Amino acid sequence: MKILNHDMGLGDFIPPILASFLRKMKSHLDNTSIDNSDLPVKLFVSPLLGSYSQFNEDLIIDLVFASKDNGYYLDIGANDPSFNSNTKRFYDKGWSGINIEPGKELFNKLCLNRSRDINLNIGVGHSNGMLTFYQVIGDPTLSSFEKEIAYRMAAKFELPVSEIQIEVMRLVDVFEHYLSDKQVDFMSVDTEGFDLDVLQSNDWKRFRPTLIMVEIDNQYNKIFEYMNFCKYTLIFNNEHNGIFIDKMTPNSYLKNMKYIDG
Repeated sequence: MKILNHDMGLGDFIPPILASFLRKMKSHLDNTSIDNSDLPVKLFVSPLLGSYSQFNEDLIIDLVFASKDNGYYLDIGANDPSFNSNTKRFYDKGWSGINIEPGKELFNKLCLNRSRDINLNIGVGHSNGMLTFYQVIGDPTLSSFEKEIAYRMAAKFELPVSEIQIEVMRLVDVFEHYLSDKQVDFMSVDTEGFDLDVLQSNDWKRFRPTLIMVEIDNQYNKIFEYMNFCKYTLIFNNEHNGIFIDKMTPNSYLKNMKYIDG
């Protein structure tokens, strides 16, 4: 298999870390050829690599953890158990964790496909109680607790929106109730514009996941500043998602990435 990039410039499309990783993988995967007629314009990542994240961020996360075979994750806005999932790769490796998904249809799919996990049909926000969830019918990935974002995205694709009341818990209470005896290796936050609210509902002195991936395209500056205040360092940014590592974490995790330097 060959991992190919077209002449439009791979480096202009993906982060240098992933580009370097793919270049090094290419030297080991050259036994068969691929018909490139079906390849994306700028990047092909084979399903054989087992990546499920929207932009292959799970490959980077796996490299940071040196392909750790077991661990614990917290997936907030888990969405589908496989499609564009930031935790599917790790579940397949033997990890387990908690998936939080307010959309009922997606929550039911998680229950069917993630029997080893704890699946919660709730949202995460500033205070415990009930909150309006704006479901985009036809594309649940666009649903949000942020009314403006949900309706704007729905209008873009000419989709209807339904409004339902969903139970919401603070992040600190999720940790307290379900994770008080666990060290979370990886937390994913993808809540369509509600991400900062999720992060601000934690007690960062008590509960500190080692690695956090956050959707940052709606609130980059605010999220970057807040995570820096919480003593997390940005180590990866593809202008859609940012990956932050706890500054208190031993440097061994970062050293695991040295062999993919360009």
